[in-house]
Amino acid sequence: MTDEKTKTNKKKRHRSPAYPSISLNDAVEKATTFAEAEGLGRIPVGSAVKSLGYESSSSSKGFRTIASLLSFGIFEAEGSGAKRQIWVSPLGKRVIHGERGSTERAQAIKEAALKPDIHKMFWDRYGVKLPSDDTLKAVLITELNFNPHSCEDFIRELRDTYKFMNLAGPDIIAEDRDANEVRGDNIEVNNHHYKSPKNGPNMQEYTIPLIGANMSAVLRVPRPLSKKNYDTLIKWLALLEEPLTVVEGQPTDDEKEAPAKKEAS
Repeated sequence: MTDEKTKTNKKKRHRSPAYPSISLNDAVEKATTFAEAEGLGRIPVGSAVKSLGYESSSSSKGFRTIASLLSFGIFEAEGSGAKRQIWVSPLGKRVIHGERGSTERAQAIKEAALKPDIHKMFWDRYGVKLPSDDTLKAVLITELNFNPHSCEDFIRELRDTYKFMNLAGPDIIAEDRDANEVRGDNIEVNNHHYKSPKNGPNMQEYTIPLIGANMSAVLRVPRPLSKKNYDTLIKWLALLEEPLTVVEGQPTDDEKEAPAKKEAS
């Protein structure tokens, strides 16, 4: 009975959604090391771990690296356990052996960078320019149920991958800038970036009166709104409290600037 109670009282570990443990730049370096040692054929997963530069064939870090290479689409795998085989994918070959600076390699790197579902989600939402770390963290926690302690590692990996993707082919990335413009207006409030949703047949706008002369807020939401999305909206409003509000009795930014403008004139 006591053992069962102890197990029940054990705190469950909060696991974040899957994401690469290394950036694409590091993944390409590891894959290049692997290809130089093993060529392009299939090899046992234990040998693959050692060929990636890890001392033990059972290295947990080595297996996380393989998982990252698989998520980027640079490696492919088949089988399970000791019979699992690893090899460089066609996409991996284009990245590893592609001519540096070529359009083909740049396109392959972009394709690999956006293979992980979580990378694709942020690309679809923000395009070529990621918002602030605070905004990324807010999205990770409120929308993806990320463990707050994992956010910093993921954001670092995401930014490093974006940087590598841009360095590999700035022209390829630039082609997406126009397309990115139609995803919605970028809104910035104290370094927090937000996207305005497109107007649609199910969008409804509410004008909310606020305390003060001629003050109101406009809320535009899709209808019907699920309870889960309603809760997400409430969390976002809570996160916006600091950048949107001013402590009672303190001047606003506009009020601070007014005397300076008056003196300048």
